[in-house]
Amino acid sequence: MVVGVLFGVLAICLLLTVPIAVSLGIATIAAGFSLNAVTGNQMLTMLAQTTITASDNTSLLAMPFFMLCGSLMDRSGIAKRLIDVAEAIVGEATGGLGATTIVAAMLFAAISGSGPACVAALGLIPAMVRRGYSTEYAAATTASAGTIGPVIPPSIPMIVYAVSAGTSVTALFLGGVGPGILMGLIMIFYNFLISKKRGYKGTPRGGGFLWVL
Repeated sequence: MVVGVLFGVLAICLLLTVPIAVSLGIATIAAGFSLNAVTGNQMLTMLAQTTITASDNTSLLAMPFFMLCGSLMDRSGIAKRLIDVAEAIVGEATGGLGATTIVAAMLFAAISGSGPACVAALGLIPAMVRRGYSTEYAAATTASAGTIGPVIPPSIPMIVYAVSAGTSVTALFLGGVGPGILMGLIMIFYNFLISKKRGYKGTPRGGGFLWVL
């Protein structure tokens, strides 16, 4: 009965083009009330207790602060300075702007904790196209670099998983450092190989240390 109410209400809401998140909420509430009719008031009591317990977690406060941090970086010019730092490090190498995108994404990931936030803050696709990169390669490089965001700590998905599964946030963060850096290095190496093949040059200005490539 409860399962039928759950999927039935969900199907009706979706047919009425109700947003998915709202549909799931309505279907869950309807299923809760139907189960409550069978078990008495126990279901609503347990639901209320679970909701309060799940929301009463200080680790979840990190997520809105990460979002606030990303907004502050974008509006204060810190994002542009991080890109300048990344370009100073690898910008002179073959395919320097592609490598700059990847390094900047790693730096953003260590601050914002969100993949989409990294991609949105970079905004280097037009610059890569102006430097002679193909639009497809520029978009693919930026999107791939954004995947580093949830891996390098701090990471919003790691916090959500830790709270849901009851595991240690610190342990997850420590476990993400090595894989995140390895992902970035492999992407930089792959970008170098593709850029060497397609003739994507760096931006020699005498400041970086990879100009010999």
